[in-house]
Amino acid sequence: MSKNKKAYDYHLLLRLLKYFKPHLGKFILAFILMLFTTLTTLLLPLANGLAIDIMTDASLGYDYKVRVIVIGSALLLAIIGLAITISYFQSMMLQKIGQQITDEIRKQVFEHIEKLS
Repeated sequence: MSKNKKAYDYHLLLRLLKYFKPHLGKFILAFILMLFTTLTTLLLPLANGLAIDIMTDASLGYDYKVRVIVIGSALLLAIIGLAITISYFQSMMLQKIGQQITDEIRKQVFEHIEKLS
């Protein structure tokens, strides 16, 4: 890729940033939601590892292990549900922002074309 092409792409990005500025707070919130989704997803292997450690420990009784399975399963379902819910809201937020930005650009292009005619 040539140097002029990179400079042109950078210039286009700077021109598009003015459309993102009014939505900066929503972008930051969406990024925070993305971090929460990632963290909740990373909790799953940790919970599985703890459950395996407890199940393989011979010194623990059968009743305790059954309680751990029941509570652990409920906890895993809660973590998965939380991750899905957060991911849904993050996705909806980013889609709405994208639609609003597209609408702004489309209106400006239409107004510009009307001025030319």
